[in-house]
Amino acid sequence: MSNTIPNEEEQREENLDQRDLFSRFTEEQIREKEQIYDQYIEQMLEKNKIPEDELTDLLESLKMVLENSADEEEDAQQTENDEDHENEVEEG
Repeated sequence: MSNTIPNEEEQREENLDQRDLFSRFTEEQIREKEQIYDQYIEQMLEKNKIPEDELTDLLESLKMVLENSADEEEDAQQTENDEDHENEVEEG
């Protein structure tokens, strides 16, 4: 068996260690830590947030790409239809 996969006994010990760790904190301490964590998450979300003007620019660029793609697809379909029609005329 691989050393990277903990056996059941190791997992039980790890779970007990985690419970011991949490039992060292009071309810108030746990709430404080949760609050600190929540604030940290909020700060990280705000820090990594895409600014509104950049987001607007990105959306406009995406719309243009989609429109160009649709136009190219229509052009390709029209070209294919024209070629099919030419082939029919030549065969006819």
